[in-house]
Amino acid sequence: MKYRILNEMDCQFIIENKTLVSYAGNRSNVTVPDCVEIIGKKAFKDNLDIRSVNLNKVVEIGENAFSGCKNLKHVILPNSLKLIEQCAFSDISNSKLVLFDGTLEQYNKILKGEPFTKVICDDGVYSQSNIDIF
Repeated sequence: MKYRILNEMDCQFIIENKTLVSYAGNRSNVTVPDCVEIIGKKAFKDNLDIRSVNLNKVVEIGENAFSGCKNLKHVILPNSLKLIEQCAFSDISNSKLVLFDGTLEQYNKILKGEPFTKVICDDGVYSQSNIDIF
């Protein structure tokens, strides 16, 4: 196991290989480091400071990774994303803005858990009730 700790002004990312194992910080806007490909289980769980997150080059989001982040309102999902595990975003307020840097078809393929209520994709808007094409 190779751990790496990235310390930035008011936050700390603990990374094992290319997996973000834990985040400790009080930033409201968080950008996941480029070296991270997987957000591990419970990595951000119950963090009440985080309001927005840019997942940068992440490929997978683990179970309960952001569960309990009740103030999380904005999420940017990269087109590199291949899997969102179950409950990855459970027990959060409905995010106001979720952007996916890819197509509706790509977004539908990555879901294992519950989807967001609404996601803006490059070619349309995904919502639980219907799909609106631009």
